[in-house]
Amino acid sequence: MNGFPFDSAQFSNSEGIPLVRIRDVVSGETRTFYVGAFDSSYVVRAGDLLVGMDGDFNTARWRSADALLNQRVCKIEIDARFYVPGLLDRVLPAYLGAIHAETSSVTVKHLSSRTIEDIRLPLPPLAEQHRLAEKLDELFTELDAGVAELLAAQKKLAQYRQSLLKAAVEGALTADWRAVHPPQESGEALLARILQERRARWEARQLDKFKAQGKAPPKGWQTKYTEPLSPQTNELPALPQGWTWASLGQLLESLSSGSRDWSPYYDRGSCVFVMAQNVRAWRPDFSFRQFVDPPLGDRDRARSEVKKDDLLVTIVGANTGQVCRIDTELDSHFVCQSVALLRLVQADSSEYVNAVLNSEGHGQLQFREMNYGAGRPHLSFDQLESVRIPLPPFEEQLEIVKQVESALTATKQMESEFVHLCRQAAAQRQNILHSAFTGQLVPQDLADEPASALLARIRAERAEVEAAKKSPGRKKAAA
Repeated sequence: MNGFPFDSAQFSNSEGIPLVRIRDVVSGETRTFYVGAFDSSYVVRAGDLLVGMDGDFNTARWRSADALLNQRVCKIEIDARFYVPGLLDRVLPAYLGAIHAETSSVTVKHLSSRTIEDIRLPLPPLAEQHRLAEKLDELFTELDAGVAELLAAQKKLAQYRQSLLKAAVEGALTADWRAVHPPQESGEALLARILQERRARWEARQLDKFKAQGKAPPKGWQTKYTEPLSPQTNELPALPQGWTWASLGQLLESLSSGSRDWSPYYDRGSCVFVMAQNVRAWRPDFSFRQFVDPPLGDRDRARSEVKKDDLLVTIVGANTGQVCRIDTELDSHFVCQSVALLRLVQADSSEYVNAVLNSEGHGQLQFREMNYGAGRPHLSFDQLESVRIPLPPFEEQLEIVKQVESALTATKQMESEFVHLCRQAAAQRQNILHSAFTGQLVPQDLADEPASALLARIRAERAEVEAAKKSPGRKKAAA
């Protein structure tokens, strides 16, 4: 049964009856409600088998209270007299996965109910179906428990990473180191030096512009320099001795994003257009590459070209606030307009600032508080420059980075092992199903009614139902 296209104007966040949308199939719960009239035939109850008709074609049993079946979700009811429902739960995902793999689509893949109806299921004798369902439940319960333990360990690993970053940027991680390594330059003195260098670089750029234009610097040109705003510290927590608070803007030499005028140059050339999906926490992911070929003389090339030690922040879209650092030299990579490019005055501090901006309790918290635009989250340059950074002495920054990198390397190895074990579990699941439907998992009994007789009974009943629908007497009674 396909879902109904309920009017989105009557959706609610709190009132009415729950509504099952495609995104709710796997989670088994919904936060969307419907306040309009409805046909009771579209009610979904706990235990009903649902399939998402778009995207990944997910399937799952509904696990919450009664709800309405929205469009692009279908409900499957199987006749338990002929096919054990628990067996269908085990075999259907593999068929849907195969259909998904063979379905081509430029954007979102779509599934039709006719395609589901045409799936050719393996049909063991009914008695063997019950034995298979019982054995599969036994084996999969054990397998699922192991996978659940792996997922719980992965979650704890993610929590550990955040605890590590929190301790790093608050000074707890290096407390013992700090006790025996007094700083040669305090964080406050470091900030003063950075600000001095920041202004000197601005003045050098201005003088270069005057020279290129063949002009003498006008009187009072240095007064055009804009001092970056200092952070308001009256409500900020105390920092370790030798640390100070700085705004991100105070640490930046430049802040820019990509050109909005490069659409004629997309999908050609060898230059890489760094998109929002390339920006992942800590390090970029270039498994996806969008190419662009802007003219060599384009004025936007220089300001949007990515260099080693630059920080990238997504400023528009679903993953707004994702931050990574470029740790290698890149050739002809340019940020798009959805990605901000941050270049620090002191490049050697970029990894430490990367840690601050990726910390849930610091940079990520500030980004969440700043995000505006309900439909499309967005961060402005002014907001980025206002982010508060706990700034330790430079030597301690290096020690923090050293300890964080060592710990993250260990967690990455553990993460790889978890992924490997999850893949092994998925392969084992397929091996079990293969054994089940090649007659090797449970003993076969010659006394069972053969599947051919079961199929004959199914066909006979379907024919009887179809005949009843076409009966003139039935139509007359209905009239």
